[in-house]
Amino acid sequence: MNNKKKLRIRYKHIGFTYNNCFEVELKDIKAFFIDIFKYHYKNNSIKYLLIAKNQIENETKILLLLEKKPDWNTIDKFIYLNEIPLIKNIESPQSLHGEWLTDNNNQYLEYGELLKSSNISLAKPKEQENDFEEFITNLRTIFNNDKEMTTNDATRLIYEFLDETKNSKRYNSLTQIKRIIAQYFLRPIDPTKNWHIHPIETFKHENQDIKNIKELILKQLKELKKPGGRPKSIVIEGCTRIGKTNFIVSFLKSLNVKFNLQKGDLSFSRKRYSDDALVDIWDDLNIFEIRNKNLIQSIFTCSQASQIIKSPDKFENERELNKNHLSIFLCNGHSSFKRFVNNTKNDDLKKYFDLNTEFYDISSEDNLYISDEEQEKRKQTIYNNTIKPNENRETLTNVAMELFGKDKTEVID
Repeated sequence: MNNKKKLRIRYKHIGFTYNNCFEVELKDIKAFFIDIFKYHYKNNSIKYLLIAKNQIENETKILLLLEKKPDWNTIDKFIYLNEIPLIKNIESPQSLHGEWLTDNNNQYLEYGELLKSSNISLAKPKEQENDFEEFITNLRTIFNNDKEMTTNDATRLIYEFLDETKNSKRYNSLTQIKRIIAQYFLRPIDPTKNWHIHPIETFKHENQDIKNIKELILKQLKELKKPGGRPKSIVIEGCTRIGKTNFIVSFLKSLNVKFNLQKGDLSFSRKRYSDDALVDIWDDLNIFEIRNKNLIQSIFTCSQASQIIKSPDKFENERELNKNHLSIFLCNGHSSFKRFVNNTKNDDLKKYFDLNTEFYDISSEDNLYISDEEQEKRKQTIYNNTIKPNENRETLTNVAMELFGKDKTEVID
């Protein structure tokens, strides 16, 4: 079988797309392309190479700029791990370069130099700087007022401005541009975007743990909303896979309370942590990481206001949090915060937690939510009982209250 694909390539700026996010390091792909020109196309050379892997789209894209036009009649040399690439002419490599480098889903690696002097304005650097600052100021106003504008929209407009004005920052200040985007044009992502969230009515509201947790949260939210309020943090511990996190998320959504959610990580990056939120949910977080980052006094006492975060994320400048949040920690037995506090020999630290933290243990291993199968059974029970309304009245009422919630169930004679 001949897997060589015939075509003619006569352009210097080439885009390759492999429908595969290769499980290899980017440097291995770079070496593959370098070897092609070292051993097969010695009369040409790579001027610039950009490799971007995107796991979300499951593809690997290559931007290749050559010193001179090639004369190829086949792409068999570019078949990588049995994947035949799609190839096209790239008319604006600078725009594509900016798009790929600012896509947060991309892992990328560069090789060579993209700079092309004929694309740089002859205007004085100070004049270019002033024009760019004015553009960024105006774009920040638009971004803050238009909540539908995305980070990618802002990024595209920045690079379009730089290309149209031939501003030298387009080539000489890429790191600065990335910092500007990270500083002013990030929106926190929805942490539950790809989650299956159980509707609040499908939890077991007659369950005593559910009642107690709701009461704890409502009490501390009330404290938070007072002028200058500083609630106690809440630590909820229990068995894994019983729906702790799902219930907290569903309950807060039902209250229209904005929250941050992080699993197993401690990040204050602008992309992952919104200072507009009222609640921070920390799921499966290691208490030693909190201690090592000297954050116990801020997040366990819910006194995040004025906290300085030195390096929130790559390309992000330091940020100062401007208000207190209610901290809710969710732990399994293997990462118990309570055990850490009980075992510490530091009496002052124990007292600190006692004064600033509410601990709650879920002793049951049963799910906090009603399973889909159980919901169907209960719906069938309700249906069957409605046919004979005078029979099993008390059972029917109890089932309805457990299924839909006591406050949403009305018994009509």
